[in-house]
Amino acid sequence: MGSRRSKLIVAGGFTALMAIMVLVTLTGFFRFTAIQTRMSQLSDQHHVKTNYINTMRISLRERAISLILMVNLNDPFEIDQEMLRFNQLGTEFADARTLLLTESLTPNERDLLEKQSQLTLEVRPLHSHLIDLALAGTFVTAHKFLAQRVIPKQNEIVATMIEIQKLENEEYQRLFHEASQNYRNAYMVFMALLGLSAVGFGAVIMVLVARKIDGIEHQLLREQERFALAVRGANDGLWDWDLITNEIYFSPRWKDMLGYEDHEIENKPDEWIKRIHPDDAEKTLATLTAHLNGLSYYFESEHRLQHKTDKYRWFLVRGLALRDEKGKAYRIAGSVTDINDRKRYEKHLHQNESRMRMVLDHVVDGIITTNDHGVVESMNSAAEEMFGLKSQDIVGRSFTRLLSEPFRQEYDRHFSDYAKNGSAPIVGMSAHIRANRKTGIGFSITCTFTEMQIGNDRKIIVIARDTSKRADQKQLTA
Repeated sequence: MGSRRSKLIVAGGFTALMAIMVLVTLTGFFRFTAIQTRMSQLSDQHHVKTNYINTMRISLRERAISLILMVNLNDPFEIDQEMLRFNQLGTEFADARTLLLTESLTPNERDLLEKQSQLTLEVRPLHSHLIDLALAGTFVTAHKFLAQRVIPKQNEIVATMIEIQKLENEEYQRLFHEASQNYRNAYMVFMALLGLSAVGFGAVIMVLVARKIDGIEHQLLREQERFALAVRGANDGLWDWDLITNEIYFSPRWKDMLGYEDHEIENKPDEWIKRIHPDDAEKTLATLTAHLNGLSYYFESEHRLQHKTDKYRWFLVRGLALRDEKGKAYRIAGSVTDINDRKRYEKHLHQNESRMRMVLDHVVDGIITTNDHGVVESMNSAAEEMFGLKSQDIVGRSFTRLLSEPFRQEYDRHFSDYAKNGSAPIVGMSAHIRANRKTGIGFSITCTFTEMQIGNDRKIIVIARDTSKRADQKQLTA
């Protein structure tokens, strides 16, 4: 009877311990799932908000280009077409802002959006007045109004959007760090409870658990090694290639980025190689071979991979090889990051720059861009013709080399003050200056100096007009 009772007690205790372990395991599983879901939601929300902010910034940039076009167009029909495009860009900006306001925003982000809204209300009548000046054909007045009133206000709006993006990045990092910390804390509590539950199983259970832990530790060491290698390359889709057995591991995220389920792609190197765009394959494989041969510290390649839809998308692939004592690579692992949006954005920027260059080359006034020290960075074809030289003759040199004395010394001081203090009397004003052509002949010009902020860099835009003919005519009349 006592033996039977003892067996029942042991069985009951064993069942209770098993129930506790099952409860702890289920609790941990649901807790981990909830935290992972939260982290995924944070990433998705950050991605959506960043897209809206980028759309607003691009619209602002396009509207600034549109204003410059309208000021320099002579045909009323072309001005009307550009006004239509200007209004469409304003609609895109407003739609993106409306969608951004539906997202979860911090009080500081909402305050900045309110500031942006107020600045937009302030700049709107300036836009209307500038368009009226353009339609009236008063180009000099329109240029001056654009430089002194419109562009500074536009720069304030752009600065506000940059600050919103900065706050969004900081908030995302903070929330993601909190979620990660919660995940680590939950893991520690889970392991502690699981360990306490396992104590009652006795010697046999402890042996089984020890073996299991040994296997888990070995697997964790491999996963930590794989994770460490991947983090040094990136942290998106992961891959791990055993060069000895020629087996490769593609994470579920890696396959999902190409539109596939986990079971739809085999763990074979050819699954990656055969999807590389034909125009990118030779360069990509050559870069990989060079790294495996020890010719580069790490492997990095931007190339297109074929999606399940048969379309190609751009990816950044990074990796790092492990080598034996002889330096021979026996394993390489890394990550894959989807950069398709970035490539599309770069293409868009390139098109904008080309369009801007085309506009500048067709403007009758000379337009010269310098840095904050007055060093020339670009000049349009009108400026080349005006001074009788090519861009390469002056780019990288001081703008004042184009001026006659005493204007050269005077404007050297102005640019020096601007570089030191961030301001100078010439900014936002027009001045009559004596300049020199390449032939050495002096002539009169009227220059308008405008400040423009691009990221953290300050630029000076010089709009020059040749007034020598007008001065000569006055002298003849006199």
